[in-house]
Amino acid sequence: MKYISFLSLCIFFNLTLLVHTNAQSIAVKGNISYSTIGEVETSFITPGISLEGRAGKHWSIGADIGFGKNGSYQMFHFTPAVKYYFGRSLRSFFLGTGIDAIRLKRENGGPIGYPFEDRNAPTGIVAGIHGMFGAQTIINNHLAIGFQFTFGYAPGIDSGFLHPLFSAGYAF
Repeated sequence: MKYISFLSLCIFFNLTLLVHTNAQSIAVKGNISYSTIGEVETSFITPGISLEGRAGKHWSIGADIGFGKNGSYQMFHFTPAVKYYFGRSLRSFFLGTGIDAIRLKRENGGPIGYPFEDRNAPTGIVAGIHGMFGAQTIINNHLAIGFQFTFGYAPGIDSGFLHPLFSAGYAF
């Protein structure tokens, strides 16, 4: 329940900030990422959705939400971030930072284990900081396409987490 409340608060915060932006400065994107998480020796392909809006000439704020499965795990991640574009925001190379909130669940209900909350728990949540770099452009004034590579660290995950992300969507 706490996780859902945190997620709702973050989405509300992002939407509130985006209400005051100009036309063609909000992008809604579908995305796909490939994720690895530290000692959990597995990887995920996670389809998801992104919302990103201009917060100035070179700045944007946004969030990615994704969900993926593999043989024995399900993963949900929420990634709010701030990006600095070297050119016009939403249309050039960028660097960014934010947080990752990751929820991992074993499909058969067995324990998740290290680095999550409890070795005997069937689900676990971990949060950490991340950095990213990538590029995005808007084609024909509305089609937004992009790529980013995200790397991060969460307490308890010795080797951290990383994921490349590809996105395509619509800019209003």
